[in-house]
Amino acid sequence: MVVPQEPLRIAAFDRPDEHPELDPELRDRVQRFVGVLRRVALARSRPVRHTRHHVGELALVDVTDQTAVRRPREAGDEVLRATVDRRATFDALFDLMRAAADQPEAVELVLAGGLLHAPDQDVRVHLLTRPVRIEHRGDAMVVTLAGDATQWEDAELLDGTGLLDETAAAPDPPASPLDPDLVDALAAWADRRLRIEHRRGDDWIGPTGPGTALVPAPAIVARRRGAAALRTFYDAMVADLAGSGAGDRPLPVGLAQLVAAVEPADRAAWLARTGHDAPPVTDPLFPLPVGAAQGRILQRLGRDSGVVVEGPPGTGKTHTIANLLCALLAEGRRVLVTSEKAQALRVLRDKLPPGMRDLCISPVEGDDERDGAGIAGLAARSTEFDADEADRVIAELTERRDGLRAERDAALDAVVAERRAEATVQRDLGPGMTGTRAEVARRVRAGAERDGWLAEVVGTAVSSDTADLPREPPLSTAEFAELRRLLAAETPARRERARQVLPPPVELPPEDHVADLAAAVTRGRDATSGDAGEVVAALGKLPGDAAAHLPAVSRRVADALAGLEDTGEDSDWAHDVADAVLAGRAGHLWARAVEGLRAVDTVLDHDRRAGSAQVRVDDGVDAAAAAPAFERFAAFLADGGQVRRVFKPEEQKAVEPWLDRVHLHGADPSTVSGAAATAHHLRILEITDRLSEGFGPLGHPLRRAEHRALLVEQVLALRATCLAVGAVLTAAVQVRRLLAALPPAERPRVDSLARLRVLATLTLDVDDTRAADLARAELDEVIERVEGGVPPARQAPELVAVLDALRRRDADAYAAAVLAVETAHDEARSQRRADALAARLEAAAPGVVAWVRAHADEPWPEREERFERAWAFARAAARVRRWAAADAGPDRLADLDVELSRVTAELAAARAWRACLTGVSAEQMRALQSHRASLAAVGRGTGRHADRYRAAAREAVEVARDAVPAWVMPIREVLSVVAPRPDAFDVVIVDEASQADLTSLFLLWLAPRVIVVGDDRQCTPADVGVGSLEPAFARLETDLPEVPFYLRSQFTPRASVFSVFRATFGPPIRLREHFRSMPEIVGWSSREFYAGPDDAGVHGEPLVPLRQFGADRLPPLRGTYVPGASVRGQGSSLANEAEAAALADAVARCAADPAYAGATFGVVVLQGHGQVELVEDLLRERLGVEQWEARRLRVGVAADFQGDERDVVWLSMVVAPGHRVVSLTAERYRQAFNVAASRARDQMWLFHSVRVDELGPNDLRRKLLEHVTASEPDGSAGAPENRPAPAQVDPDHRHPAFGSLFAQRVFAQLSALGFAVVPQVEVHGRALDLVVTGATGRLAVICDGDEQRRPVTRADVEAEHDLRRCGWPVVRVVESRWILDPDGAIVPVLEAATAAGITPSAPTGPLTVVETAPSDRAEYRPRRGRSGRAVLGEDAPETLDDLVDDLAAQGFPPPRRDARVHDPRDGTVLTDAAALWPTGISRRALAPPVVLDPDLAAPAGERLRALGYRVFTSIPDLRAHLDAASEG
Repeated sequence: MVVPQEPLRIAAFDRPDEHPELDPELRDRVQRFVGVLRRVALARSRPVRHTRHHVGELALVDVTDQTAVRRPREAGDEVLRATVDRRATFDALFDLMRAAADQPEAVELVLAGGLLHAPDQDVRVHLLTRPVRIEHRGDAMVVTLAGDATQWEDAELLDGTGLLDETAAAPDPPASPLDPDLVDALAAWADRRLRIEHRRGDDWIGPTGPGTALVPAPAIVARRRGAAALRTFYDAMVADLAGSGAGDRPLPVGLAQLVAAVEPADRAAWLARTGHDAPPVTDPLFPLPVGAAQGRILQRLGRDSGVVVEGPPGTGKTHTIANLLCALLAEGRRVLVTSEKAQALRVLRDKLPPGMRDLCISPVEGDDERDGAGIAGLAARSTEFDADEADRVIAELTERRDGLRAERDAALDAVVAERRAEATVQRDLGPGMTGTRAEVARRVRAGAERDGWLAEVVGTAVSSDTADLPREPPLSTAEFAELRRLLAAETPARRERARQVLPPPVELPPEDHVADLAAAVTRGRDATSGDAGEVVAALGKLPGDAAAHLPAVSRRVADALAGLEDTGEDSDWAHDVADAVLAGRAGHLWARAVEGLRAVDTVLDHDRRAGSAQVRVDDGVDAAAAAPAFERFAAFLADGGQVRRVFKPEEQKAVEPWLDRVHLHGADPSTVSGAAATAHHLRILEITDRLSEGFGPLGHPLRRAEHRALLVEQVLALRATCLAVGAVLTAAVQVRRLLAALPPAERPRVDSLARLRVLATLTLDVDDTRAADLARAELDEVIERVEGGVPPARQAPELVAVLDALRRRDADAYAAAVLAVETAHDEARSQRRADALAARLEAAAPGVVAWVRAHADEPWPEREERFERAWAFARAAARVRRWAAADAGPDRLADLDVELSRVTAELAAARAWRACLTGVSAEQMRALQSHRASLAAVGRGTGRHADRYRAAAREAVEVARDAVPAWVMPIREVLSVVAPRPDAFDVVIVDEASQADLTSLFLLWLAPRVIVVGDDRQCTPADVGVGSLEPAFARLETDLPEVPFYLRSQFTPRASVFSVFRATFGPPIRLREHFRSMPEIVGWSSREFYAGPDDAGVHGEPLVPLRQFGADRLPPLRGTYVPGASVRGQGSSLANEAEAAALADAVARCAADPAYAGATFGVVVLQGHGQVELVEDLLRERLGVEQWEARRLRVGVAADFQGDERDVVWLSMVVAPGHRVVSLTAERYRQAFNVAASRARDQMWLFHSVRVDELGPNDLRRKLLEHVTASEPDGSAGAPENRPAPAQVDPDHRHPAFGSLFAQRVFAQLSALGFAVVPQVEVHGRALDLVVTGATGRLAVICDGDEQRRPVTRADVEAEHDLRRCGWPVVRVVESRWILDPDGAIVPVLEAATAAGITPSAPTGPLTVVETAPSDRAEYRPRRGRSGRAVLGEDAPETLDDLVDDLAAQGFPPPRRDARVHDPRDGTVLTDAAALWPTGISRRALAPPVVLDPDLAAPAGERLRALGYRVFTSIPDLRAHLDAASEG
């Protein structure tokens, strides 16, 4: 019954209020589809129940030295060590190691024990296993224990056999299958789980014969990995889709679109509704060179849930993925990069910048056990992370990157502008110079004789770094003539005017004013010339405010001195004491003495109060002591006291000692009035005594007079005299204060009355002095103004005369100098005119003025008349020179790209680390720290707690897994590392997706977005057991009847993830630039599988080979015919012993040939696994382990090599005559042949036992054989050295082989130097004008002329820059430069050729070598040649023609007859050789060219040998050399 098929109607598309991601109908459909995938997985991966199906096995009982077998317990413990002298064991372990290394994603190594032999059920399998590692260490193969623990595999292996009791639990496994308790553990297991009668034992020898047996029989096994993890993963997916609450969780759009057609816009909306609307990358940080496809991938990923990238062989898929991974990590995305096979991922981590590698963990590399990488690297970084410092670094790098990008844009624009300018018409150069750059150069060359004098003068003064000459001449014709006349009349003295300075007449004061100033200076000088001149001079220097007070101070001094003269009889003493105080000798005495004069008024008061009573006091009476006593006595009496004779009061007793010495006339001292008068008189005496004490040292003591009136008069006279002296001293103080304005050294002393009198009389003289100073200052100001800071070296003589007259105050001389200045100004004006004209000319054209000055006396009529044309010529010549030096842009772009790549890598790493470490949860952070500490504690692993710390580290890894931002691992490893939950990653990248079968669609469960990289023209999932898968795929019709047939039809046993996604996401983004192989190697795949029409008749795009190489390379293609071969076996067991032996011989010879030093080898069998085993056995006999590892030698079928490459690859066709040959045309063969024919980088050999005509016309083997044996195979256009050079190239007439006449001329020039040059070579979609080929490389030459071309764009410059990135040296030859200097214009070409090792007449390698293997398998060395068969040589002929014919019969190309060889250093002819073999005559792949010239001179021969030529001067010498080489 046919079930009607209706397309799913997603609710969201019909009812906006519902969401398709929650649609229960769609969820049910997805759940049923996942169930189908689960059944397919189970059907594809049935358990291996017999050891004969293992990849390889070494029974430990077969180990030669049983003592070498250990009893390991923990990871890292040694199991077995086999040295090279134990050959059988050594080789067996090497084979096992190689099997696992070639396919780590599919093959695992285990130590197995507990062999169950049940022949009735066809069961022979080990029940206990533990992973091991096999390593080649020195001269031994070493096996060590790995993994966490030993495990029972009985449940998976014996399910459905009836042997197992599934209700009983298995016992705990031993530490390893070599544990001493193994026998007991097997017995315990059998007692619990085995349901059949059996025998047991402890034998290491596997049982045979009938009956069930269980023995240890330990072995090291290489086996296919199981599918338990895949089944578990799908079980988890089914449970999640059907579990409680599943209806509330949105469906992953990736799975939904497999069972329902979802438009791209709807997929984007779906992502937005489920929280994934943000583009994965907003600002892509690509640290590696970027192609346009990489940017398109991220753009499409931002608006869809998936992107399909088609990557044919060698198109940089790993490079692209590395860039995408960096950009995603820099945005903080979690990424899974996976592939069906590990070899596709091996080089990815090495492609990443160093700062990003620790963010990408590959469990197969053991990163979780190595500090400094993987989890340990994350742990180390987490301890040192500082968010603020990270932000600072990111900000700095962002600013630096933005600056570099702007700088690169500017540099690119500059290059584009320069390239466009070559064909742009120059209209600003002046009369007669309009045209393109080349046309301008031609006019410059033609007009040099007539108008080139100015350009010759300018010369290199106007360099490429300066601006153009001004468009208009700086001088008119009349001005130029005037300049020449001025220069002709120029004298050294007038020329000096240019640097001399003359004072402007307006700045010179009138002569009469200068005379007045000079007279004032003279009067001032006279005033200071007398005895008082020094003082007058000093006073004349007083500042203005101080000088204003000078007259008043002088009058005060005069008045004080006059008062001093009026002191009467004390005059002498007054003068003396004034001089003493002024001189500083009695200052203190004077101050102390005059202090006592304050008591003079007190004396007058005591005299008045004493009245008329006269008191006489005897000498010796102490007035100071007596006066107080009398004062108290008077007070006593005044208070009513009385004088007594007895009982005398104290006051009376106090005066009684003085009564007989103090005499009172006219009063009784015992009365109140008498006692008071006596007391006042005594007080006067006391004061007089004190004054006498003060003035006595000054020479003026006071006398005690008998009468009190005389004492008072004496005191009053003293006070008057002292007042006069004080006035003088006060005036002196004022003078000193006035003089304080002068510097101490110039200040006059005021230390005597005489000096004081002088100061009082000098006011008029000081006025004259000050007037003189003002006059002098004005003259100095005039001098300063006139001199104007002009250094003496620049002062004109007339200026010197003016200054000299002013300095000498010579009015007459000044008047004469002023007249001379007026005359000098006339000369200066002429010189200034000449200098102004010269400066204008010199500024525009440096060097011309000097030349005109030197030739000013010559006749100039024509030059003057054609000055403007000469100027236009010089301008054009300068412009041409600047053009010649303006091509450093590409180098600058390369430097900027290197720096930009470095900064971008650092920025991407910084942003990725910040996003990673800031997103780590607290639990994950603790786990990271615990992991780091545990690894440190493990140390060397020999401590007593090492196992405990290892377990702690493993547990910490489990917790911290989600902290890892990127996992890089094969698909099978994903199942054991990643938890089966939706959206565990942001993006999944699947490499080599064409090899991943439909069971890998579980990857869509892990991320909302996926990038699928693959190529459906390469091998798709293996078809082994396809028949067993049909029932599982048939369930699609019964389980998903509502899914349209066109959707169901894409799910087939041979469908791949790539094919499904290509149908889902539409047209892929295609990578077409091929970087791996020689053009001839990849040419067949490009034409056969990519450029031709597909099934729909649509022509594809060919691959673009970009590999750079030299002519002296290995022949890219070698075809070896094996005669007399036959095959045995059928199908996959097909084998060709003769072909295998010839191939193995060739591999062994190449391994010993220095031409293949460092090359890696691979052998791809085109049909039959039997041939693989046969070739492996033969190679093991011929090559040691060291060669296998050094050459990374691998033997397999095409699918084994997908994602891998080797330098040299041998293909074995296998089929032979007599075998029924069926044409191989099916798609799976096309995929296999495409992979096989594109693995080789440098050379591909095809060994075949049938000829072309024995194969069908459409047979892929025939097409490949025709390609290999063709004289010009597909892709040879990518090797320009294989194209013949055009003949009869005329440099003046266009040749059809060239793109321009200018390119022809450069071609002729380079060819004349002996270089091999080919025109119009297409590389990277661009036609290169010329390609120079040599032994070690090729050189692109771009000839930029003014012939019609489209304008140069940024894309053109970027394309040229891409050539450089791919290793092409690119040199630009500009026609405008070449016209003026052809030899100089190609110097960059010669320098680049030297740097690339390209020399004239360099050898050219063959495209193909077609040979026949000896039927007796004797050693042979095929000759090189473009075609023909390799044969043995015969006796040497005597003539050159005979020798050439003989060599031609052996497959060597003919020589060039009468060949001229030039010296690349100077172009001289070294030889006109009778014969020249550019590719040499040798059986080796690399050979120098051979020259035969009987007339060769010795110096030329030495030079040729120095250039790498083999030189022979006779045919016998050449024959002897060939014979010796043949024997060697």
